Amino acid sequence: MGEDGQLRSKAFWINNTGDEKWFYPNGNIYSVSYSKKGQIISTKYYHEDGSEMTTKEFRAKEDKMKKELQQMQSTVQEAQPYFPGGAAGFRSYMEHHVQFPADFLKQLPLGEKIKISFRLNQGGYAYDIKVLEFQNFDLQNAIINAFKNMPAWNMKGYKDFGPVTYVLNVSRY
Repeated sequence: MGEDGQLRSKAFWINNTGDEKWFYPNGNIYSVSYSKKGQIISTKYYHEDGSEMTTKEFRAKEDKMKKELQQMQSTVQEAQPYFPGGAAGFRSYMEHHVQFPADFLKQLPLGEKIKISFRLNQGGYAYDIKVLEFQNFDLQNAIINAFKNMPAWNMKGYKDFGPVTYVLNVSRY
């Protein structure tokens, strides 16, 4: 059941054989999958009005949903601020501008990750920089200094953006 109390799916199984039904928000059946010995042997899809879909209709609906999802993802990516050089440029900047204290690197467990939260102002510069869940004061200062000195992000018209959470993967090598 969903948070709204409506039935979303229902399954009936005996000895790995049975069916599973999925429902539209209006209560009509969306799909029914029939299984035998744990393998789906057939699936039927239905329109929201309850009439059965043909395979061609289902594939067209599935293709339309995929295109809509791709469009939404593209719109979100195009609308967000970005660092000069994109994600690769940001990683490169961090690798070259965060100086890890020598004592820290000696104590570093393999695969250590450091979470950083920050906001971007209208000019694209980072502020409200926080190193989360990490207690090495020297490293916190090194990260904050790297952020304070980083080039401006392209803000794409935003007056303020964030918080952005970034996970810095740290290596001893």
